[in-house]
Amino acid sequence: MIGPFLIRLVEEPQLLDAYMRDPDVAMEAEGLSREERAIVRSGSLKQLRDALQKEYPDKEIFLGKVPQVLGQAPHFAPGDGDDDDD
Repeated sequence: MIGPFLIRLVEEPQLLDAYMRDPDVAMEAEGLSREERAIVRSGSLKQLRDALQKEYPDKEIFLGKVPQVLGQAPHFAPGDGDDDDD
């Protein structure tokens, strides 16, 4: 299961160290399936969210909205939302 692995990765410095040295070996040693390892390696928030939602169907996982911007970071002009002009 990905969820418990991610929690242990944060809580256990030794596991994080092993993961930083060789992610595949660390994930395999922790019992992640080939599919789970591929999801973690993908770096895809959607794939992680979908996998975690399956593991924890009674929880709402990563529901925050991220602005969709094609190929660039959002741009905010100086003064956008600034109320100090009064």
